[in-house]
Amino acid sequence: MAADKTASKKHSEEIDLESFVPALLTLISNRVTNSASATYRRRFDIGVLDFRVMVMLSIEPGASGARIAEVIDLDKAAVSRTLNSLHRRGLITAAPGHGRARILALTAAGEAVYGRVRQVAMERERRLLADLSVEDREILRELLRRVLAATPRLTELAKEPAPLKTRRRAPRGRGSRLVGRDPGRA
Repeated sequence: MAADKTASKKHSEEIDLESFVPALLTLISNRVTNSASATYRRRFDIGVLDFRVMVMLSIEPGASGARIAEVIDLDKAAVSRTLNSLHRRGLITAAPGHGRARILALTAAGEAVYGRVRQVAMERERRLLADLSVEDREILRELLRRVLAATPRLTELAKEPAPLKTRRRAPRGRGSRLVGRDPGRA
């Protein structure tokens, strides 16, 4: 009977992947991103990060790399590599800005590619949300905005001091004496 209670308690402490919100968000994000990457690469020869940067430059022409990294919440180095790739391919211009910053904008070719990818992105969203009513879509968007607004709390948790860890000692006995010895002499 005690073993049943222990097994039941352990099972109740397991994470239910069908209701644990971080797992659901990760799964959705992975599936949406992976399928977007495959679609955009095959159809337009650009990746998801390329598209995200192009979206940002469409919304905010003249944005700097630092501004793009801040808004789309990515590492500046990754954004810089993407900007360099887009620039080499003639999809963006990069004019000198203040200090080391560059003033970035889509070229005519970049705007044309962005327009085509945007159409596919909107169709992907339509298909993703097809089973939801208009009202449910708005509720979902509002809930996602609220969850996004709450994410700084996770950073706060990461900054809290960790609890003291208990140190595990190496087991004593025959096995612990073998460390550093010639295996042939064991």
